[in-house]
Amino acid sequence: MMNNRTLWRISLGGFLFFWALGLLIGHVLAKQSYERQRLTIAALATEKADGMRRLLEGILQRTYLLAELTIDSATDEVHSFQRVAETLRREALPMTLQLAPRGTVKYSLPPVDNPRSKINLFKRPERREEAELARDSRLTIFSGPLRLTQGTVGFVVRRPIYCSWKPDIFWGFSCIAFSLEDFLRRINIGTLEQAGFSYALYRQRADGKPPVPIAGLKPEALSYPVSAKVELPHSSWTLSLMPSGGWRFGARGVAVVVLAFMAALILTALLRAWLVLAQQKRALENLVDLDPLTNLRNRRSLVSYISRRCAEGRPFALAYIDLDKFKEINDTYGHKSGDEFLKGFVRRTLPCLSGEDVMFRLGGDEFLIVCSHPQSEQRLAAVAEAMRAPLQVGDVYLHCRYSVGVAVYPEDGRLPESLLQCADARMYEDKKRRRAEG
Repeated sequence: MMNNRTLWRISLGGFLFFWALGLLIGHVLAKQSYERQRLTIAALATEKADGMRRLLEGILQRTYLLAELTIDSATDEVHSFQRVAETLRREALPMTLQLAPRGTVKYSLPPVDNPRSKINLFKRPERREEAELARDSRLTIFSGPLRLTQGTVGFVVRRPIYCSWKPDIFWGFSCIAFSLEDFLRRINIGTLEQAGFSYALYRQRADGKPPVPIAGLKPEALSYPVSAKVELPHSSWTLSLMPSGGWRFGARGVAVVVLAFMAALILTALLRAWLVLAQQKRALENLVDLDPLTNLRNRRSLVSYISRRCAEGRPFALAYIDLDKFKEINDTYGHKSGDEFLKGFVRRTLPCLSGEDVMFRLGGDEFLIVCSHPQSEQRLAAVAEAMRAPLQVGDVYLHCRYSVGVAVYPEDGRLPESLLQCADARMYEDKKRRRAEG
């Protein structure tokens, strides 16, 4: 017969056991709630960052077009600045477009009456460092936020220009200035606070200097924020978010603590559900960035990866590969054989690459290899040698022939889009040549 002491011990043990189960379930559910909050906020941060990226890329493109369309490639003289600048300002963020031969602003739209704007940028203490950095690195540099000559706080984008007839001679800058207020209004940054979020928007330079606040709170004022980045030449912009009232874990865990005293099975069911959700989350993350057939990185992660390589400033090469007559293989032997053919191509290609090289599947029969520039010819030669022997697909052996186009950073472009367009164009030139040769 159980005495009172034993009964109390069992009762206490049961209480502690169920209390521990309740705490564990409450912890798991609180973590789920936290992760859901972070996923929701991450989607919002990514949406805002995408809007900033589109806006900033448009500004970068305009600095390039301003120089290309106004500076005579034969004489390096400026023509039709007013007309070109007015065209570039249409349907864009309000901005000031300028050309600064040898660093001195001489052309501006709208015109700037302030004589201080005519001073050579290399002689102004607040402009000198980043102007020299842009000139010496040949990278487009974002400066700011700073006090503009127009009297507002904003940013200046400087693209260095070198003489077309002698690339070692510095011509000057193509510049665009825009106000911080106009930029924040265009991306609707104010809706974040209205929706109950605290945020910090700041600029991080590639040289490792402390972050430069742009809007909102200081980065260190946020607790475990969710962040989204916009990669730019020599810098990145980061938007960090968190709920204004802090991360809320809710009272659901407390309720489960009480329910755990009555049903220990609830713990098992909830743990199983949590593990399944965590596994599905990891699978979805892989599905978004990886090609399910070849397990290579897909097109979605391509531009961000190339942007990071461009920001590093080291030369590298893009090899754009298109398999010839792949459609005929699909039509003749079926899509399953076509898939095996693609996987066979990838299996033979990957051993030809080094640890720093990355291979992407862009879709269908198109692939891209990113490798260091000095070894690009060696890599492609190794791939060609690996493809000499036909691939076995089921009971048949099929030769793998392909067209390839190579673009080199920075000679063929300094932005991911220009590099990809160059490699794609050269691939099609190679394809035409191969067809002509039969």
